[in-house]
Amino acid sequence: MMDSVTLALESWLRHCLPAAGLYFGPLAAPPPDDLGESVVQAHLYDVREEDRSQSGHMRFRDENNVVVAHMQPVRTYQYSYQLSAHTPDWRESHALLGDVMRASAGTSVIPADLLHGDLRDSCPGGLPLFVAPADRVAFPWTGAYLPPSPVLSLVLMAPLTASPDTGVPQAPRRIDLGTAVTGRPSPAPRRSVRLPRNRIEE
Repeated sequence: MMDSVTLALESWLRHCLPAAGLYFGPLAAPPPDDLGESVVQAHLYDVREEDRSQSGHMRFRDENNVVVAHMQPVRTYQYSYQLSAHTPDWRESHALLGDVMRASAGTSVIPADLLHGDLRDSCPGGLPLFVAPADRVAFPWTGAYLPPSPVLSLVLMAPLTASPDTGVPQAPRRIDLGTAVTGRPSPAPRRSVRLPRNRIEE
C-alpha cells in the first residue's frame, strides 16, 4: 500500500518534471551523482491516520439474504513528503519546485491513470494531493547536512480497504430449546378427605 502511494507520486513528478532527475531518499543526504546535475529529491517522513476517517462496517449477503462476509471500515491515511532540488544554480532549484507548485495549481488529485496497485480500484477519481499545505509541517532535521534549496511540503491522502472477512458462521436453520410438549397434561388426582363425625361425650 505505502509503495503504491510513493509510486503514484513518482509518476506524477516525472510527468511534471520530465527533464529533471528524481530521487527518493532522506533529505539529510544528497542524491547519487549519476542522476544528473538537476535532481528533485523526495522523502516520505510521516504517515498517520486521519481523525474520524473510518466509515461504517459493511455486510455482504448472498441471493438468500444470508450474511456471507464482513468488511472492516475504510481507513484514510495522510502521507507527508518533503521535496528539495539539487541544481548548479539556486534559480533552477526554485524553478523546479515552482513547476511542482504550478502543476498542482491546476488539479487537486494525481490522475487515476498514474496510480499503481490497489489505488487504481480504490481511487477511481484520483489520489487527493496537497502541495504546500496551509498547516505548518515540522521536520526533525538531524545531522549537519541541510538541503541546498527550500523544502516544499507535499501531502497525499490515500484510503486503505481491508479484505472481506468471509469466516462468518452461518445462522442456524433450527433452534432446539430442549423442551417438548407430548400432549395436554392431565390434572392432578384429587384426594378425598374423610371428615370426622360429631361426637357427644358425657
